[in-house]
Amino acid sequence: MNLQIQKGAGLIEVMVALFILVIAVLGFVALQVRAIEASQDSVFKTQAVHFMQSLSESIRVNNTAKANYATNINTYLLASSKPTATINCNTTVCTPAQLATFESYAIARQAAIQGLSLGVAICPGISASTPVADKRLCIFSVWNNTSLTGTVASLNVANCMSNTGIYVASSNCLMMESY
Repeated sequence: MNLQIQKGAGLIEVMVALFILVIAVLGFVALQVRAIEASQDSVFKTQAVHFMQSLSESIRVNNTAKANYATNINTYLLASSKPTATINCNTTVCTPAQLATFESYAIARQAAIQGLSLGVAICPGISASTPVADKRLCIFSVWNNTSLTGTVASLNVANCMSNTGIYVASSNCLMMESY
């Protein structure tokens, strides 16, 4: 009689064990997906810092054309058809303004290939009366669902950070100050 009661109990135990195993595997899959997302975000941040640092160094070296860099980067960002430099400064001697155009478009194009968009704005807290040569520029890099809007002269970075310099939650962006 005991044998009759035990029939099918093994099948139920196996099904419960498989159910617990499926839940554990799903947990590991979710963990793996999150790890891949974090890794991809780290790649974007590393590339963003590289491009922003490259642009910042170019501005420091060619400080007489500082305003040209901001204008050119923002023009590239906001243009529907991406502009290119008319003179190749690798093969031709260029003026500071021509060099700014050449370098800006080259850096912005390389960033775009990597899935990043660059923009330049006057840093928060800078007085309008400060001379252009003395203004700190903030270089922004955005990716995925974060975008920069506005005009070439007045970039709107509200999707990235507030007027007080605090990053917007869940935004995919970085900012670097350039002196």
